Amino acid sequence: MGDMEVIITILLVFLIISGIGFICCQYLIYRNRKVLEFQFMVLDICAEYLYRHADSNINDVDWFVDKHTDKKLLFSIKPLKLEYWYTKEELDKIYN
Repeated sequence: MGDMEVIITILLVFLIISGIGFICCQYLIYRNRKVLEFQFMVLDICAEYLYRHADSNINDVDWFVDKHTDKKLLFSIKPLKLEYWYTKEELDKIYN
């Protein structure tokens, strides 16, 4: 009976580790979806800026779009809200 208990213990440990891995993967899938939504929001803000400033071109908003990488947004614990990722001065500049 001792061998069977060892096998069951090993299987339970494997099951727990697999469950934790599954939960982490599900969270990353969810976070990735939210990162995509955040990036589309940033692009919309830039499009509105370009619409308001007809004499500007796409290079005028590159700094705003390219400030944070996908990887940085995905693996950060910060909420995906503009005020956490951009300074007040940057937001004032893009909303002007």
